[in-house]
Amino acid sequence: MKRVMAIANQKGGVGKTTTAVNLAASLAATRRRTLLIDLDPQGNATMGCGIDKAQLQRGTCEVLLGEADIQSALVPVEGAGFTILPTNQDLVAAEVRLLTMTVGRETKLQNALKPVREDELVGAVNRALAAKGLSLLPEEELHRNIGTAIRDLRKKRALTLKQLAKRTGLSVSLLSQIERAESSASVTSLYKIAHALKIRLPELFARV
Repeated sequence: MKRVMAIANQKGGVGKTTTAVNLAASLAATRRRTLLIDLDPQGNATMGCGIDKAQLQRGTCEVLLGEADIQSALVPVEGAGFTILPTNQDLVAAEVRLLTMTVGRETKLQNALKPVREDELVGAVNRALAAKGLSLLPEEELHRNIGTAIRDLRKKRALTLKQLAKRTGLSVSLLSQIERAESSASVTSLYKIAHALKIRLPELFARV
């Protein structure tokens, strides 16, 4: 079952990019095939995923203007397990051209995605990941690797489970179960743990 989520706000500095990138990484960590679409000409989500926006040949701009199909513009995010449709300042040109359209500009992205069947999009995401040597881990191994990464980071910062529990608001019992892979962590719990360890959520998954 596919689900579309949009992170939008006219005001700057309210955490749109942080939310979008962390949410994409979190969904990917729970073994959901995830595509992040960057629709901000600043390209901060693109840069936040480790992609040099200045070197892009195809991205959101070209897809919206019909100059490239979405499959050719997808870029896998190494260490995070999801794929992004990147962008850069060229998107401003697309916005200007779209403003001159009297009808249909509101559905440009929808139409760009429409020719791609869900199974084709899933296949494109999988191929992009495979091209970078990335793949989704079996669930048990994923939980074990996440637990190991959290334990290693906690010990590196000389934190006890009790201290980490105090920082996250999670119970010592739950944290212990997550570290031992006896319990799967929710997206919210992983975000709290990453914040308490003073790392971004994608950095946690990069260690998995």
